[in-house]
Amino acid sequence: MQTEKILIVEDNKDVRDFCVDVLRKESFSLRAVDRCADAIRMAESEPFDLILTDIKLPDMNGLEFLQTIKKIRHDTSAIIITGYGSAENAINSLKLGVQGFLVKPFSSGELLESVNEILEKARLVKENMRLKLLFPFFEVTRSFISDFDLKSLLKTVVAVAKRETRADTVSIMMLHEDTEELTIEAAIGLSPKVIESAKRKVGERLSGWVAREGKPLIMIDERLVEPWVSNAFIKKDRVSSSICMPLINKNRVIGVLNLSKKRGTKPFTRADVELTGVLCGQAAIAIANLKLYTEVVSKQEELEKTRFDAIKALAQAIEAKDSYTNGHSERMFQYSLAVAEILNLPEEERLLLKYATALHDIGKIGVDESILRKPSRLTPEEFEEIKSHPAKGASIIKEVDFLSSVAPIIYHHHERYDGKGYPGGLSGGQIPIGSRIVAVLDTYDAMTSDRPYRNALPKEAAMKELQACSGTQFDPEVVDAFLKVAAIEDSNIGGTMNNILSKHVTAGQ
Repeated sequence: MQTEKILIVEDNKDVRDFCVDVLRKESFSLRAVDRCADAIRMAESEPFDLILTDIKLPDMNGLEFLQTIKKIRHDTSAIIITGYGSAENAINSLKLGVQGFLVKPFSSGELLESVNEILEKARLVKENMRLKLLFPFFEVTRSFISDFDLKSLLKTVVAVAKRETRADTVSIMMLHEDTEELTIEAAIGLSPKVIESAKRKVGERLSGWVAREGKPLIMIDERLVEPWVSNAFIKKDRVSSSICMPLINKNRVIGVLNLSKKRGTKPFTRADVELTGVLCGQAAIAIANLKLYTEVVSKQEELEKTRFDAIKALAQAIEAKDSYTNGHSERMFQYSLAVAEILNLPEEERLLLKYATALHDIGKIGVDESILRKPSRLTPEEFEEIKSHPAKGASIIKEVDFLSSVAPIIYHHHERYDGKGYPGGLSGGQIPIGSRIVAVLDTYDAMTSDRPYRNALPKEAAMKELQACSGTQFDPEVVDAFLKVAAIEDSNIGGTMNNILSKHVTAGQ
């Protein structure tokens, strides 16, 4: 009977109860809470083998909670439960040593598979922790979790294996499922020619046998654990000792780690074999996390593209009401990327800004077209109607779950830095940074576009107007950032905004 302790931290009662019901049937010892504070108190008084936690919790971010837990119980395994995983959250989770993700909604099978796999790895780690030799090694292998490039990760595996076992040659071969071939992806002590030409079908020679059987093949003092292996290997390669160990993930071989020592050197020890086994387990976890991270990023990018395509279509529908603003949101979007880069905004702020630039005028859907298209000066009543569009826009957006955080930016994008704007009369840093950026870009684009009552201003005149209003109508820092973008654009006539961004980064401005 399994006796591992699992702590579930989830504020959604339905999800929390579902996890409890599924895991209780497997005889796990369970505790479930809806707040991080309660979970931290429990962790301080008793150890848990595994924690399942949501990212969005009422009293603390799930990642901050795990950072606190790691200080209390550094060896606690963790699974993140999330309904909307951003790339930034995925990276930070993996850096904290999170070994699994469950994306809502998930099935009982997915839950059990993740829990059982991670606990099995934890059992292996705990079993080997009794070997004193492995203590410093575990600290080294913990760094695998922060590596997000497969080649770099495999080079780390090979380097650690060589250093810890003093092997003469080390190579890691990855299995290509489509061709059922093993190829060397990282190696030390082998010539480039050997690395390039070494290909093994599953079942061929030592590494192929290990890949097929999913079992290690060990030779110490020229004596093989598997007696059927020909002595030709020993004689041809002048090898006195070797370890061929499978990398296994979810009961499937994904690669083979090969270590060998030449004749005349001290052979591998049983401790070396134990260490290599743990290394392969840790490497398999790291490779699986890397694959998971790549999938998370790919799905996130695909979802983000779909969402933003829909948002752009909505923005175009808004612009259709006012022919003089055609292309306005696209220009705003391009400028906002460059300004955000110069201001070094965090990824989350950039995403909100991206949506806000496309949707800042969505409230104009509720404004009479005759007012929007009026070729003459507006009456005070008509201007008041125009001024209602930020509030109307925010009211529309806040009803869309993934856009709710954009609503404040839209609501306040006509505020002034000196507090004389609308609708809230906010000033300075009280105004969301996204709103301050949108205000500058919106005004600049309006000044440089034709309107029913005037022709477009030259860019130089519009830039001077922004400078004149810096510190009163506009945030000076945002104005300075935009003027840098405009200056780079002028020196890069015909170039794309990506070129402008690239030039800005290269110049180190």
